[in-house]
Amino acid sequence: MLGQSKLTLLRINFAKKVSGCVLDCASGTGAYHRFFNTEDIVSLDLTFSQLKNLKGKRVCADATCLPFRENVFDVLWAFAFIQCIKSDLLEYIQDWYRVVKPRGKIYILTPNRESPVNVLLRFFHLKNWASYEGTRRLYSAKELSRYGKVYGEIWFLPMLCRLLACYPKLGHTLIVEIEVKK
Repeated sequence: MLGQSKLTLLRINFAKKVSGCVLDCASGTGAYHRFFNTEDIVSLDLTFSQLKNLKGKRVCADATCLPFRENVFDVLWAFAFIQCIKSDLLEYIQDWYRVVKPRGKIYILTPNRESPVNVLLRFFHLKNWASYEGTRRLYSAKELSRYGKVYGEIWFLPMLCRLLACYPKLGHTLIVEIEVKK
């Protein structure tokens, strides 16, 4: 498993945009909760041990088949877990659209399969995104751009943020911001 997502400035800035009723999918320890502009958070994780220390509403369920009615959430937060799901994003994103209100947002963070750093690591047979335990499927900026605006990030070189705003495909990780239109 890739473990807990790093709290970078870019990720925190995205979290600060979050308000309303939020579904934090694969919430883990709830690392981003303190940055959300709301306390109306539903934490969802596959295992109760991840949820037991979180405050508020907690749901033990699979993020690929959500146990909620339609149009419940203003935001669905899916940071650092879609790479651990075997099936393609298209197979379960429709369920995410279903639970998010019209004009709501979906935020996704995932490794970039085609990042220059990842390509070099693979070339030299070093630990790369695919070699992390639990990684099943990786995405590129191009694949994710069909869903919404894609932002690139190289968390270990934050001074490149402006460049990556123009060229997200160079990012080591990707953040996708999707506006739900119904």
